[in-house]
Amino acid sequence: HEIKCKDIIAQFPEEQRPQLTGKGTPPPRRGKGTPPLPPRVRPPRPPHGGNWRRKSLIEDARFETVTNAEFERSEERRLGECISEETEQFNGEGKSRLEVETARVSLLVILKEQMTSLADIMKVFESTKLQVMHIETRVSKQAGSKFDVFIQCMGKKVSINQCIELLDKNSKVHSTTILDESAKEKVREIWYPKHISDLDSCTHLLTKFEPELDSDHPGFTDKEYRRRRKLIADMAFTYRHNKSIPRVEYSEDEIKTWKHVYVNIKNLFPTHACSKHRHFFDLLEKKGIYSENFIPQLEDVSNFLKQQTGFQLRPVAGLLSARDFLSSLAFRVFQCTQYIRHGSKPDHTPEPDCVHELLGHVPMLADPEFAEFSQELGLASIGTSDEDIEKFATLYWFT
Repeated sequence: HEIKCKDIIAQFPEEQRPQLTGKGTPPPRRGKGTPPLPPRVRPPRPPHGGNWRRKSLIEDARFETVTNAEFERSEERRLGECISEETEQFNGEGKSRLEVETARVSLLVILKEQMTSLADIMKVFESTKLQVMHIETRVSKQAGSKFDVFIQCMGKKVSINQCIELLDKNSKVHSTTILDESAKEKVREIWYPKHISDLDSCTHLLTKFEPELDSDHPGFTDKEYRRRRKLIADMAFTYRHNKSIPRVEYSEDEIKTWKHVYVNIKNLFPTHACSKHRHFFDLLEKKGIYSENFIPQLEDVSNFLKQQTGFQLRPVAGLLSARDFLSSLAFRVFQCTQYIRHGSKPDHTPEPDCVHELLGHVPMLADPEFAEFSQELGLASIGTSDEDIEKFATLYWFT
């Protein structure tokens, strides 16, 4: 170790050479002839462990937001200048003018094909060593395209340029654009649904817990499960307000998974569920809407809720942002998934599924007092700040 240190010290000008001590080698002074410090590597986030039951995906998104913001602030202090962003479209006619070695940019990638091509797109970011901070998708309004994918990423300038070049060459990509993120944030802050039909514009938020992206997901290697998930998700993507909720013909294996959870969790109700939850769960069974022998259809459950409290269900393809989720409550709408967890692990799912929604949320939404509380919280969230959205989401989760 000492020989290596001496070799390194010998490379510095004589007047800048640090002295070796018995306690190690001090760092060199920063001078004109001193090479710059290497980029700091962000420490990996600890994986979710056994305390998952005390976390929600909304809380996980909040944690990511806070962590990323703090990381950027520390990077700005270390570098001594703000990270600059490209604010003009990259269309091949000019070069990107990122002013520093490390940058965070927002990309709009328009896909020609269905969401299955997203996994290939993510491999481009992985191969160019870019850190993906955030992903959102929506159905594309552009002719000849299927989906718009908004991606925030961070990495070296050269890696960002390489990534864009690879995306432009990808046969599954219609176009790639660098966005002005500050402008996007202003638009997102201003927009909110003014009518229940505006919920059609709510953006589906992809997370790392989906089977296509999470290698630890029990359905990651199950192609048939992923195909089934996509089929059901497409129903939600194409759903529009005031239409009947599409009915899903569940398979025997899916019903078997439902029955396993249904029976086990019902046995826990006397000691773990409140009296109102038990009351309305029993009422759902008496009306023939709930049973261990079949998975309830959202349309039937929604009609029941309308009679009880005016709430209604709306199919959703996956986890929504906290803002969109709370905005839905303002109109007495609960966004509900229709797919079911993987049968290999019926007692746990890393993401919300119909078991979670129907056995957990629905009975409480049938209670007039809780329904009113939910709507009031949703109304309070309309147009408010991101900080307050996090507080409202936390409050609703723990309530």
